[in-house]
Amino acid sequence: MNARPTLSPHAQTSSEAPFVVQGLTLDLPLQRLLRRRRYWFRIEPDQQARASLAQEFDLLSLEAISFEAELTPEGAGGWRLVGRLEARVEQACVVTGKPVPSAIAVAVLRRYLPDYGEPTAREVELPDDLSLEPLVPLVDAGAILREELSLALPDWPRADDAEAGDAPERTGFHNEL
Repeated sequence: MNARPTLSPHAQTSSEAPFVVQGLTLDLPLQRLLRRRRYWFRIEPDQQARASLAQEFDLLSLEAISFEAELTPEGAGGWRLVGRLEARVEQACVVTGKPVPSAIAVAVLRRYLPDYGEPTAREVELPDDLSLEPLVPLVDAGAILREELSLALPDWPRADDAEAGDAPERTGFHNEL
């Protein structure tokens, strides 16, 4: 059984030499990290991990993906994660099924605060600052990678030469309506 990669409180990291993981998980033990330090990390999924992500997100291919971030203390007991997710993906055109390449580059911000509580009411309004998260003992940086990738992927990829009449004929229930 393989242990999950975990950022050690004593890891010697810098922006030039981040802690690098080639899988899809990296545990950030926020309550164990040293508050007087900054931590840099990079997740660069290997071919097997990229194939797994491509299947999870119904991609034709995931040529490259990386998530690099810096984790710094914030306020009294909180942490700030600032990073960047970059990927090159290929999705099927929603009209023709042809491959549609996309380059993704998004900024990532998460702020883990000890005094931030989860809403308890049945209906709540979205907060103005969507980067706020409750301070938890352990954060999986791979889950952040997955969430940001899912939000950044084009919802309706369309080939440049696709026209509505090019759509493949559908069969089944929807044609009977």
